[in-house]
Amino acid sequence: MALKRLLPPLLIFAGLAAGQLTTDQKISDFQQLSGLFLKGYGPYEWKKQVVGFDLANTAPWLARIRATKSDLEFFNVMGAYVGSLDDAHSGYQITSNFSATLNFGVDIYDGKLLVDSITRGRLPVNEFPFVIGYELVSIDGVDANRIIESRLGPAPRANPRSTQRYAAQFITFRPQALYADAAQVPEISTVVFRRFDGKLETHRVPWTRAGVPWTGTGKLPTPTGD
Repeated sequence: MALKRLLPPLLIFAGLAAGQLTTDQKISDFQQLSGLFLKGYGPYEWKKQVVGFDLANTAPWLARIRATKSDLEFFNVMGAYVGSLDDAHSGYQITSNFSATLNFGVDIYDGKLLVDSITRGRLPVNEFPFVIGYELVSIDGVDANRIIESRLGPAPRANPRSTQRYAAQFITFRPQALYADAAQVPEISTVVFRRFDGKLETHRVPWTRAGVPWTGTGKLPTPTGD
């Protein structure tokens, strides 16, 4: 039976302090997470054969963890580890209620990221005249397809098409529970659309924030045998 939404006990302290975990603490948390999966994840052998992901091969993940510079980077690595199972029943979240949104949504239609919803209460048409059906080209100079690739890790849905469509919503909506770096979005983003006539249209769209952003777990004592 798949393990779901594993939340390390450390995370109950999220947002209470600005300190960062030590490398040893990060490694300890990761080993606890991987150990839980190795002991309780039923499809381990099947995933290793079909998906090509071996939960027990932790060496590359430990290297990535040692290279992280903050708790935010660390928990993104943790999410990517669980996401590599490509299992819709397993996920990794942090205990944050923060989210940020550009107040429009996109989905994949015939291979293109098209706008399919707009919150006009936040983006009035006289200021933001883009409409449903426009293609999202880029945000802050980053190609929209590259952004969706960066959203795939915490969004497995067992097949590539479903995973991409699920991840597409997180291009313009960033819940920190899934994406630890969500609070790092700017105040305003430069968004480029392709209109129906093929011409590009650019808008400066503000992010709407909600909840309390989480910045670090805080300095916690490391248990010793003394």
